[in-house]
Amino acid sequence: MSFLEQHLVPSLIELFNLDLVLHHNLNERVAGSFSHVVISQLAILSVIMSMALMLLGFLNNRKSINNTSLLAILISIVAILPIYPYGGEMLMRIFLFAIPIISFMMAQVILSKRLWILIILFLAMMPLSHILIHYGNERFDYVSPAEISFFDFYFQKCSDLKIIGGFPVYAYKFQEKLLGIDLDQALDKNKRNFNKQNLNNDNYLIAIGLSEKIQYEQFYNDTIIIPCIESYLNNYTNCKKIYDNNDVGLFYCSRLNNSGTFNCVA
Repeated sequence: MSFLEQHLVPSLIELFNLDLVLHHNLNERVAGSFSHVVISQLAILSVIMSMALMLLGFLNNRKSINNTSLLAILISIVAILPIYPYGGEMLMRIFLFAIPIISFMMAQVILSKRLWILIILFLAMMPLSHILIHYGNERFDYVSPAEISFFDFYFQKCSDLKIIGGFPVYAYKFQEKLLGIDLDQALDKNKRNFNKQNLNNDNYLIAIGLSEKIQYEQFYNDTIIIPCIESYLNNYTNCKKIYDNNDVGLFYCSRLNNSGTFNCVA
């Protein structure tokens, strides 16, 4: 598939589709495990509080030429929101780009004799909130030494074979060498069978480990699917486990497009 078909055409179709943007950025992001939802909600709350204080700061000193110019810049940043969902990160990235302007206008609340206490309370709350928001959902991105050892084994012994799973290790260490398939892409819509359209008759390596377990628990609140797939692969006649270091198991499989269902029961 060409670049235009894969990226440009879908982007043009989704242009200014605000419902789709909000769905990707809110509905899909505020989902998953209880802790993931709480931290996502805390992030949204901190943004709302920041914007409210910014508005108070602007109204408190709205006659300033600098404030008017900064507000115009802020509007121009926010105006790109409906252009593209950007994988559910558009709202977050717009906020990050706007932080200098928001901070400058928030600080002007201090000029008010009645409202300055709001800034003090906000600043007292944010250090802990920032740690929770920024690092609370980062367990998926943590890579253990055992996972790195697993990929060292992969590239030394069998890197000529396509691999399913193992993200995010290869994204950090071997991205320039590896064209892998995310486990989510290898599964069907119901995540109870392999997606036969994405898999052919080639032989595959399937990595099942901590990253996959954390991914499905954190983002989908599904603690059943990964142990179920692992059990299925252990018993599938066309699969053989060739590596295991407790954190990651590697299966050599063939004819996945002819495999049956996982029969997982939640």
